Amino acid sequence: MNDIKLLFNGIKTKLKQNGIDIAELNLEFTADAYADSWWEPNPDEGYIYTYSGKIFLQKSWSEIDARKNIGEFRCLFIDNERALEQDNLFYIIDAHSSDLVTAVTPLLEEGTWKIKNEYLENMNGFGILYIERLFIKPEYRDKGIGKAIFPVICSFLGRGAAAVTVIPTPFDEKGKTKLDKNDPSYAKKIGGLKNFLSFFGFSLVDKENNVYARPLPL
Repeated sequence: MNDIKLLFNGIKTKLKQNGIDIAELNLEFTADAYADSWWEPNPDEGYIYTYSGKIFLQKSWSEIDARKNIGEFRCLFIDNERALEQDNLFYIIDAHSSDLVTAVTPLLEEGTWKIKNEYLENMNGFGILYIERLFIKPEYRDKGIGKAIFPVICSFLGRGAAAVTVIPTPFDEKGKTKLDKNDPSYAKKIGGLKNFLSFFGFSLVDKENNVYARPLPL
């Protein structure tokens, strides 16, 4: 986190240049839970936690209309240590989604499914945080908001995680549909996402599937 904090003044400066004080940015998130998870437990229940949230810009705390929803995010936290105790980590993540398998597998030792030692040096934990989605509305991009919010998400939702993993994916302007690689804007957008991850020290860990990861904390 120290390296990121050294860059913090630059992020704050960019926000201010765009008329935004970092104190005006806030997050709200919830953990998804379903009634049938108690009555009819799913294979991943108790080992994978899903967090969905929104990003707000609050220009005035005295006016309700001054609060604007400017983006959203979705993350998955894999309790790797607990899952390994049951000796079924792959089964657990595979039962959740193929994207999760793709995002997490490069961080694990083949055969044992234990997290690689290179991610354990900081002793932050044994879990894995997968940031599935981080979307900022087009009119609020290139203002420093993403760089101000990203470390907060990693810090709060990555507690107990040894690493964070991301598969950078460009969406359309409304954030509803993934862009096809043949879309004229795809190359520029994927390049911007890769530069964003590079700023935070992420490395490409799976070239074929475009998976990026790094140890936590940032």
